[in-house]
Amino acid sequence: LGFRVNPLSPSSPQSLSRLTTQISMYVRDFARMFTRMEAKGLIFINPRFKRKARTLDEALDQCMFRVLDLVDPEDPEAGPIVQLEHEIRSPIKADGTKYKSCPFDDISNL
Repeated sequence: LGFRVNPLSPSSPQSLSRLTTQISMYVRDFARMFTRMEAKGLIFINPRFKRKARTLDEALDQCMFRVLDLVDPEDPEAGPIVQLEHEIRSPIKADGTKYKSCPFDDISNL
């Protein structure tokens, strides 16, 4: 697991609006993960971003979707344990090629 910090200039007009925490993760079974999150009502649309994945087709096309609420999978009705935006990414595009921002060199076993 690696973290990168991209510093913004303090005078940048976006500096305050971009100071949010987000985790990005790549998952092997992307479509199944989307379906599970959708069934639990966890898909999140962040209005700050142009890319919005409301459906599985949109998520597959964009190679990503977002969730905000982290819940106990055994008791999701209990509500969020914590809110932390996650961008769930697919390492591969719909055509089977590697997604441009995927950090893995070898995707043959994905």
